[in-house]
Amino acid sequence: MKIEFYLLNITNYNNTYYQQVKTYYDHIHILSYQVCITDSGYMTFIVPDFFNLNKIIQYRYYLKNSNKYKLNVFLLQKSHSLCETKFAFKKLLDFILIFEDEKEEFDNYVRQNIIKFNEERNKYESKCPYYNEICLKLGIDKNVVFNSLVLVNMLNQWRNIDSQYILDL
Repeated sequence: MKIEFYLLNITNYNNTYYQQVKTYYDHIHILSYQVCITDSGYMTFIVPDFFNLNKIIQYRYYLKNSNKYKLNVFLLQKSHSLCETKFAFKKLLDFILIFEDEKEEFDNYVRQNIIKFNEERNKYESKCPYYNEICLKLGIDKNVVFNSLVLVNMLNQWRNIDSQYILDL
C-alpha cells in the first residue's frame, strides 16, 4: 500500500490502513467517509479533501464547519490516548490546511503570489533534506510534500498567526 504524503510526520506510518465509516440516523444511511487508521491503530482520522489549485500545486484540506471535520474531532476525542493522538494529529497538520470559510480567497491569494510561493518552496526544499530522502525511499512525490508545507505556512501568514491552526479538542 502506498503511503500518503500527509502521513510522513506520523511516528509509525508503516501500519496504516483505510476503511469506510458510515453514519446513520434511524437506520437511514446519511454520510460515508474514508478513514485512515495509523500509528498502530492509535489514531483514526477522516481522510482530508483534495484540491488541485493548478497543474503543479495540489493540497489536502478540511473545512472547519463541515461534518467531515466535526466527525474528525469526535474520532480524535474518543481515541485510546488523547494526548498522544493530539500530538500526532498536530504533526499531521504540518501538511493539511484547515479553512474556516476563506478557501476561495486563499486560493486566489496563492495564485496572485505564485512568485512568493515558488521562493518559499525552494527554501523549504533546501532546509528539509529529510523529506527528499524519505520521499525517494517511499515513492512519494516530493513536490506535493514541499508544496503542502509552504501552503500551510502561507495560510498562517495570510491569517497573521504564528503557528498551525489550533484543533478544538
